[in-house]
Amino acid sequence: MIEVGQTAPEFILPDQDDQPVSLSDRDGYAIVYFYPRANTPGCTTEACSFRNRWDAFNDRGVTVFGISDDPVSDLNSFAAEYDLPFHLLSDTDGAVSRAYGSHGEKNIYGNVVEGVFRNTFVVDPDGTIVLTYEGVNPEAHADEILTDLNSLENSWSSQTRNCIPVGHLETARWRSATVYLVSPGILRERGCWPRWRRLLDTYRVNSVRVSEDVIFYRCSVLNAPSQ
Repeated sequence: MIEVGQTAPEFILPDQDDQPVSLSDRDGYAIVYFYPRANTPGCTTEACSFRNRWDAFNDRGVTVFGISDDPVSDLNSFAAEYDLPFHLLSDTDGAVSRAYGSHGEKNIYGNVVEGVFRNTFVVDPDGTIVLTYEGVNPEAHADEILTDLNSLENSWSSQTRNCIPVGHLETARWRSATVYLVSPGILRERGCWPRWRRLLDTYRVNSVRVSEDVIFYRCSVLNAPSQ
């Protein structure tokens, strides 16, 4: 099982509508959860826990990927029956599950079989694993992740005193820093957001979304102009 701090393996897999979906199809955090079999009691409970808390994840800009070795046809009926609003991905050969250390031998009712483990990984916008869960409780799992995301965000918020405003990058001598942009929604309303977006792209700044009101950026400011 891969660990916190490692880069999340990239993947492209067909979803329940047989459309290719990749890990890079996201702007913020991603939840990559592996489950053994569609339409079985534990996996249905887990999927419905994400469905029931979908608004909370969606409001945070979190993308959810559920991965199993089921064929697309089974995922399609599973998603339709339980009205699942997120991507269910078909990893029939187990390659992606193995890349995440979530596929192998397990004992089921005394029989040793190969299959997918019930593990979950939270990936930050930079593609780094920031949270891992092994052998999860299907019913409480979605709430568990939301609680841990809040803790992660609070940890970032505590670092504000060491930040500089993102606008100061234009004249700063910084080669690396943590910067912040307050109220991006207001900037969008005032038509200022494209300027900040271009600035961040120019400086190759990796963003970490913290809340509706504040975005923090862990920076590697390359070739920053000096005064």
